[in-house]
Parts: sequence; structure tokens; C-alpha cells
Amino acid sequence: MRKYIFMAFSVLLSLPGFTESLSFKNLKSIPIQQGGRIKPLDTFAREVVQTVTGKSSFQGMPAIDLLFSWLMNPDHWGDVPAVEIQSLELKKRLGLDLGKKYFSQNQLQDLNALEPDFQTIHLKTQNEEKLTPQEENVNRLFTQISLLQRVRSGEVFSVIAHPQDPHQPWFSFVDLEPSQALRSLYLDAESLSKIEELKVILQGISHAYVGQDASTFYVTTTKLKQLLSELPKVEGYPFSKTISLEIFYNEFHPFRKAWIFYVMAVILLSLLTLTSAKAQIYLRTIGLAVSGVAFLSHVLGFYFRCVISGRAPVGNMYESVVWVSLGVMLFAYLLFYKHQKTGILVAACVVSAIGLILSDNLPMILDPSIRPLAPVLRSNFWLTIHVLTITLSYAAFALVMALGNWVLVKYALGHDVQDIRGWVKYSYQAMQIGVLLLAAGTILGGVWADYSWGRFWGWDPKEVWALIALLLYLAVIHGRYAGWLNDFWMTAASILAFQGVLMAWYGVNFVLGVGLHSYGFGSGGLLYVLMYVAIQVLFIGGVWCYKIKSTSFS
Repeated sequence: MRKYIFMAFSVLLSLPGFTESLSFKNLKSIPIQQGGRIKPLDTFAREVVQTVTGKSSFQGMPAIDLLFSWLMNPDHWGDVPAVEIQSLELKKRLGLDLGKKYFSQNQLQDLNALEPDFQTIHLKTQNEEKLTPQEENVNRLFTQISLLQRVRSGEVFSVIAHPQDPHQPWFSFVDLEPSQALRSLYLDAESLSKIEELKVILQGISHAYVGQDASTFYVTTTKLKQLLSELPKVEGYPFSKTISLEIFYNEFHPFRKAWIFYVMAVILLSLLTLTSAKAQIYLRTIGLAVSGVAFLSHVLGFYFRCVISGRAPVGNMYESVVWVSLGVMLFAYLLFYKHQKTGILVAACVVSAIGLILSDNLPMILDPSIRPLAPVLRSNFWLTIHVLTITLSYAAFALVMALGNWVLVKYALGHDVQDIRGWVKYSYQAMQIGVLLLAAGTILGGVWADYSWGRFWGWDPKEVWALIALLLYLAVIHGRYAGWLNDFWMTAASILAFQGVLMAWYGVNFVLGVGLHSYGFGSGGLLYVLMYVAIQVLFIGGVWCYKIKSTSFS
């Protein structure tokens, strides 16, 4: 009987669903030099897969699995549609099916039609000029194809640290073949023997992968990780704790968890008006706890990026969106502590959730990868003081915008005038905080400009629009103080003034794309911003038209 049970169990283990899968745990934590910094192979795999396919995983395969499948089994992937192309114009020029989104490498072998574009892009890149949207699409396709080719050849896997100079490029698997370059650096016999052993281990990994031998694959990848750590290396080689933290950050998805909890908090706190007094106590407590969990996850994610990058993470649009969303919640908690109005947290959670949802789902527009700072940003003192201050003012103004829309909803629903006046007061207090921070940030920006470029003010587009945004809010505050603006028009004006912040924050970098602040330039997302502006203006006009027929605004 035992014999038959053992045989049946053996048959089950041999079935596809019961076979032991390959473990990429050891490979994930191998440091690799890419994109101007040292990162775990796990991060590199995610960035490559995101660039090529537009997704964090593809066909159910995690990024690290897919990366090594491209390396070890290139012939299979030659005919698999995996390269994402969204531009209809680009598809037309290449004679591709307009109804499809993904194309194979073999379908994209002939790119002669794009040769003039490649030359133009090369010249513009050298001169630091902004690319047109179509040139951005061509450049992305070129990056995707060249990246896949370098993965297939093994050229991108720069995992062998330079033993003498931390500023020199690391060596890849390709450099192991003509090993004269390595031999000239690794002079002692022990290091040379390890280089030769490295070749053998890589062959073992290849054979184990092709044969899907999970046990051998785990053993050989363990040896690879250990051997790479034993090779001579200069100071600056990444600490294992930092590498482990980045892998945890990748897998934990703190910002995704944060926006999910923010949405849950909005739902719970919004239900307060629909329940009994007794139920409200429980709902309020649970809602506040959920918003606290969201905020904690948000703070942890921000802290992780600080440790991983070694700087304040506000070097690109993605990081500034994360930071501004965090600032919105920070100011909301301060106002909530003072006034004990859960609606403040509801409005803030909505804005923060939207910011994190956009940053989580638009990687082609808001690049989440951690990159080295531009030279002008490398003074941590000025980066921390100026950039954090001015972007924190955007957070205060975003809260003003959210509270303003909350006031408009109350106007539309016919709420009590005194209740509305209280909410206008909260919005006004947030606006005062924003004006103070924006004024300080603008002045500090002038000091930074003098430090970086040798002049305090040069009418650069970024400087001009920061000043315009400041003047817009000063005009609103002055109008309120002078009695020119009643509650409704102050609310409407404060919402419209936020468009100046959008222009200074997004428009200069993603639409104009000119000036000395080229380190912040990007592309895409204009349609989303225009839709928001249009909806916002229509909403203000709609509330005004609806209410003007029945009553006057106080």
C-alpha cells in the first residue's frame, strides 16, 4: 500500500502544477550599476520590463523572471509581441497594425523609416533641447529595442564592480569573454581564479535555467552572489542593508497601499452623515484609524526613498507628486487637530489618493525610478531648503483647492451659511500657510539661483510662474481682507488661483520645456491636466448659475 501511495505522490510531483519553480531570490539582491547609480538587480529588472512592455510584469511573469527569460531564451521572444507602442502615427510610419498595442522584435527589425528622426533626436539630446511628442515616441521605441538587444547579449548586466576606481563603469557578463581588460585590473592570482570561476558558474546557471533544474539553479545563483561579493572592490560598494531595503520597498508598494487606505478612509468618513449618532462614533474612529494607516504607509515610502537615494526625494515630477500628496495630509491633520472637522480629512484624502493613484499608474509620465540628481541639484542643503519649501506650498494650495470644492458642494446642496463660512475660514487658513511657504521658497530660490547660476533673478519661466502663482494668491488674500470678495467668490478665486500652481509645477516642465530648470522637464499628461481645468471651471460656473437663480451669495 505504501508503495502505491509513494508512486502516486511521485506522479503528482512530476505534473506541471507540482514542479518546483526556479527561485530568483539570490539574483534579486545582486548589485548592478545602471542609470548612474548602484541598485539591486530586482529594481533593474522592473525598470527594464516597464520600459519595454509598459507594465511591471508581463504574461503573468514577474520582472526578474522575464528579464532572465529574455537573456536565456531569446529565440522564443523574437516572435512574441512584447514591445509596447501606443502612438498611432508611429505605427502608420512603420506599417504596423493600428489596432494592436504590442509588437514582436522581429516585426520591428526594419526601422529605416525612422533614421532621420534618430539623427534629429541625437542632436537635440546633445544640445539639451526639448523633443516633440512624436520624437519622444520614436526615442522611446529606440530605447526599447536597444535595451532588449543589450539584455539578449548580456551587455547590460554590469554586476562586476571596478576594483580600483568607484567612478569607472562596472564590467558585464560580456567582458568575461575577452578577459584581458579584467586581467589588467585583477592582478593577484586569487582574484583571477575567481574571474575564471565566475564563467563556470554562469554556464551552470544557464544550463540549470534551460533545464528548469530548480535545485541546481538555486545553488549556482547562491555561488554567483557570494563570488561577486568576494571580488576586490573599492569603497562605495552598496551595503547589503540598503540593497535589502530597496527590494523590500519594491515588493511592499507603500504608496499603493497608502492610496488604497486613503480611498477607504474617504468612504468611511463620508458615511458619517448617513448613520445614527451611535454608529457615527465607531465609523469616525475607524475612519480616522484607516487614514492614519494610509499616512503611515505614505511616510514610510517617502522615508525608504530617502534612505535608498541618499537625498530628499524631490528630484523629479514623480517624487514631487508623492511629496505634495504627503504635505496635503500633513496640513490637513494640523487643521483637523485645531477644528475637529472630519471633512477636512476627507478632502485631503481625496487629493492625496488622486496624486498617488496617478503616480502609481502613469509610469511613462511620472517616472518612479530613482535616478542621480542633476549637478545643479546636488547641493543637499539647497535642495532641502528651497525645493522642499516651495513644493510644500503646493501641498497647502492643493488643500485649499480641495476645501474650496467642498465649499462649492455645500453651496450647491444649500447648506447653512454659517456652516459654509466656517469652511471658508479653514480654506483661508490653509491659503495663508501656502503663501508664506511659497514666498519663502521663491526668495530661497533666488539665493539658490545666485549660488548655482551666478544671478539672483533671471526671468526664467520657472521663476516667473512661481512669482505669478504667489501674486495670484496674494490678490485673493488682499481681496478678502479689503472686503472685495465674499465667501463664494473668495472660494472660486482660490480654486482658480491653483491653476497658476499647476502651471509653475507642471506646465513649465511638461508643456513649455524651456529655461534653466531643464532637469525637471518631461512630457505627457497634458490631456489629463486640461480635463481637470475644464471640469473645475465648469463646476464653478455651474454652481454659480444654479444658485444665482434662487439666492444671493453671502
